[in-house]
Amino acid sequence: MGRKMRCLISGLTSSSLSPLEDPDSASALRQGYQCAQYGLRTVGFWAAVSLPFVHLPLLLTGLDSTADLLAFGVLLLSNLVALFVGHPHDSP
Repeated sequence: MGRKMRCLISGLTSSSLSPLEDPDSASALRQGYQCAQYGLRTVGFWAAVSLPFVHLPLLLTGLDSTADLLAFGVLLLSNLVALFVGHPHDSP
């Protein structure tokens, strides 16, 4: 079963025990962390794919002002961070 399916299924199941009484709370926390990590990598991957399209209007109109240069720099830095975060998305 893939990570995505495990994350979806684990969100549907719940225990009647509190996390302090549940002997599997460590594994539940680990699974929750892995699901959050998977979601963050997914968002990072798709942000890295889509952010270059936001650069196009800035490049087509020119980087004449300081605000344009700053916006371009922030977008470029955001794209690099998204690329770093999303790089391992769905890798074995």
